[in-house]
Amino acid sequence: MAQFAFGSGRGPHGEAVSSEIQDKDAYMLRKPKGVIAIVTPFNFPLAIGAYWCAAPAIVEGNTVVIKPSEDAPMSTQMAVQIYADAGIPRGVINLVHGDGTTGNLLVHDDIDHVCFTGSAEVGQHIRKVAAESWHKTTSCELGSKSACIVFDDVEFKLSMEAAVASAFKLSGQRCVSSGRILVQRTIYDEFAKRFAQEAAKLKTGNPFRVVLGTTGTPDALCWENYVPNEDNYYGPIINEQGFGKIRLYNKMVADDAEAEVLLSPVYTGEGKSYYSTPMVYKTEWRDVPYLKNEVFGPHVAIIPFNDLEDAINMHNDVPQGLSSSIFTTNLKSAEKFLSHRGSDCGIANVNIGTSGAEIGGAFGGEKETGGGRESGSDSWKQYMRRQTNTINWSNDLPLAQGIEFNLDN
Repeated sequence: MAQFAFGSGRGPHGEAVSSEIQDKDAYMLRKPKGVIAIVTPFNFPLAIGAYWCAAPAIVEGNTVVIKPSEDAPMSTQMAVQIYADAGIPRGVINLVHGDGTTGNLLVHDDIDHVCFTGSAEVGQHIRKVAAESWHKTTSCELGSKSACIVFDDVEFKLSMEAAVASAFKLSGQRCVSSGRILVQRTIYDEFAKRFAQEAAKLKTGNPFRVVLGTTGTPDALCWENYVPNEDNYYGPIINEQGFGKIRLYNKMVADDAEAEVLLSPVYTGEGKSYYSTPMVYKTEWRDVPYLKNEVFGPHVAIIPFNDLEDAINMHNDVPQGLSSSIFTTNLKSAEKFLSHRGSDCGIANVNIGTSGAEIGGAFGGEKETGGGRESGSDSWKQYMRRQTNTINWSNDLPLAQGIEFNLDN
């Protein structure tokens, strides 16, 4: 993303406009907005703050202030140091630490644009405060309830691997995580059974293991003593609050007679770490909180559908609209899913999971997801203002639409 963003600085930064007047030129010029506040979440503190948002903002000539999540502050601090080491002038990129109180202080009149990634509740507050200012704009990438749609005509192995990865990578703590897997009824029971079996194989625990140094004792400050533990598929839940929310939604499912639990979670903790194995269950589509609210954990519903129309209606029947995917070999079904009659999300994929993002593509969603766009092709648009410039290179005062204005008359 850094390569993409800073490389774009050598590209065209304006737009020629065809003037209505023969002896006049016109063009659009991009100018910086000013000061950009970037408030980032815990799950992608390095990518979102330092590169998705900061890089294009700096390319457009702005200065930035980043406030990383208090639960994951250090990677952003290291990235800001890398910017300084690379020669970015002092004061161009700035870092502040703190909790929500600090973040709230960044939504004031000296800030020209606020880029926020996090919960819908906080995003709504930021947009309301910003709306009281004439000049302040926002871009918010908020919650999601992403889903994979699986048809019976696609290779079973492909859809299964993608669904498992979309649901459980990073312990489900991604805005693009698939908390819903919609499966055609003809393969519903078999898919749900196999999905639960695959989920049961996943191990959760410390993503690192300690390798003792030459002194024979681990040094907590020495990264060389930590190597990836590839036995664990995903790591801990971020904090006690997130852990409690996951357990609450899991209990809702367990207490619901209309949901069939295929895999019950096991909760463990190591000191201040919190771990949860996957929760997998079968249910018909209904208007219940655990099917429509973002859980942000390894919590997955397997839901049956009859046909494409049925699947699209279920898919879109949530307040959020970030990422979506369909698994099918039917070209008409895939094209309809990608059209205005299909997915209402900002990202739609065919035969690939909901996770991941193309560097060159705009990342963001619709509805309660916020409508903002980060990264890729659209990222620079939110960090600039457009100015229309005209140049009259004649000795007359040419006017459009054939209008004549003569002081002598």
